[in-house]
Amino acid sequence: MRQANWIDVSRFQNPNDFDYEAAKKAGIVGIIIRATSGLSLDIHVKEHLANAKRYGFKWHLYHDWEGHAGEVEFAIKTAQDLGLSSNQVLFFDMEGTHAGNWSAIFEGFRQKAGQHFKVGLYISESPYQERFNDNQLQAEHVVRWIANYSKEPKNYDIWQMSGAGGFGKYTLDVDRDYAKDGILDYATSKPNDNPKTPTSPMTEAYRPIVLDYGYDRETGVYGRVCSPDNGQTTKIYFTAYGIVWHQDDVNVLWDNFLKNKVTSAMSIDWDSIQNKPTFVAPGELEARLDKLSVPTIKWADIEDKPVIPSTDGLVSKSELSGYAKLSQIPKMPDLSGYATTAMLVDYVKRTELPDFTQFAKRSDIPSIANLVNKAELDNYAKKEDLPDFSQFATKADLSSSSGVKQSDLDKVRATAESALSNAKKAQSTADANSSKFDYYVTAETLDGFEGAVSDLLSNKADRNELPSIHTGDLHTTKKPSDYSDGFSYEVKALSDLGIDLTKYDKSVQNGWIGLVKSERVSIFNMVYVTQTVRVLGSYRPSTFIRNGSNDTWYPFELLNTWS
Repeated sequence: MRQANWIDVSRFQNPNDFDYEAAKKAGIVGIIIRATSGLSLDIHVKEHLANAKRYGFKWHLYHDWEGHAGEVEFAIKTAQDLGLSSNQVLFFDMEGTHAGNWSAIFEGFRQKAGQHFKVGLYISESPYQERFNDNQLQAEHVVRWIANYSKEPKNYDIWQMSGAGGFGKYTLDVDRDYAKDGILDYATSKPNDNPKTPTSPMTEAYRPIVLDYGYDRETGVYGRVCSPDNGQTTKIYFTAYGIVWHQDDVNVLWDNFLKNKVTSAMSIDWDSIQNKPTFVAPGELEARLDKLSVPTIKWADIEDKPVIPSTDGLVSKSELSGYAKLSQIPKMPDLSGYATTAMLVDYVKRTELPDFTQFAKRSDIPSIANLVNKAELDNYAKKEDLPDFSQFATKADLSSSSGVKQSDLDKVRATAESALSNAKKAQSTADANSSKFDYYVTAETLDGFEGAVSDLLSNKADRNELPSIHTGDLHTTKKPSDYSDGFSYEVKALSDLGIDLTKYDKSVQNGWIGLVKSERVSIFNMVYVTQTVRVLGSYRPSTFIRNGSNDTWYPFELLNTWS
């Protein structure tokens, strides 16, 4: 069985709380750290990176794609600033519901990032199989980091296998990964420890950058930059705020273009200047100052001087870089008219109620006071049960018969006519009863239903006893008709139920199994089942629900209490 040997972390794992030593003792050899998301720097990337080096972990970086313009260039520049070397991997994290051709978008990233680092792709197995050509990525030496929490992927270099549980004192969830031998190994020397001055601006190791998109590390401004040494040193020139002037460039303009022109323009004779002020010679100024009696004033002797506040407890502007201003925090909506989750514990959602459209109201059931039940008709015969009287002789036919008394014939005729009359009455009553009950349940069905309700409300079943949860088979699914009437609980793999968490926010993607509650009722020869699945192991609680009838399930719907 595969064992996790790498983990991946981001701002969701606080480096001040994370137990790196416990992770190392558990067999973790390396960490993949989120560096950027969209056009933003991960708030904990520097701390995670410092601790990875401190505890002797190998490390790589990943960028969380959001689809902004200039996002690829920003991710590459930030990775360079963080010290990612050319023999380390910068992964491109593709998940969610972004529009466009994912394969073409990744190819654009690979071509640009591949000039500086090894390139990797992070993606769930299902969209990977749908949107990418595995043979092509292998031929391009892309490191394939595939997520599947229920089973081992078919094609991968790194398998993200789980997102549940922590290490040591850190009990929150951490993504666990299995990397095949040698996939993430690299030389441990730091990049650019001994930088060399390029002998030529076009050498293989130092390619120039001319007015390409980049990020200025001093001002935090994004714009057009130039670099003679492949990004080791950069200068930004054009931004959304205007042109940036650098002192060395100004010096070149002054020395080569402006100095001579300004000098010639300043060759003016003093006497030719009009309305100039009267100046005092230095010697005369000193003599005048000596005549002034200026007292020496100490700071302590000054009255009503302003109070200079203490700087104790204050932070510098740079220390606030990871915080937001009050004006940047979105205004919370007025929730005074809403209920909390705790207030809804005793309520049932409409989607969890059974379908009552097939039930009849009591007012719709006709009165049976004037009807007879089946037992009362036992002594009556139906028409089809009576013999064929066409073969019998009439009285007239027997009038001339010899050996038969007229009184005996009259008795036989009376008996036959009485039987026929009773049969007609019984058939009429049966036909009337049958037509009235075509659209209603039979007495036996009502008796059985009343008996079931009586059993439920009686002491035959312990109403305080909770049903058991079946956990023995995670991967076998059932049709609605396979369940018994009532409630059942079981644990199933989400992928076998057809639930794909990659469509939703990453905070709900850690779970791979769910607690399944099935409620079945049988009525009018139909089976109805409502099935609720609560995801286990995700950061945020997530619930899916679907209905089914007989052998058919309908699609799941997501219910959540978060936005």
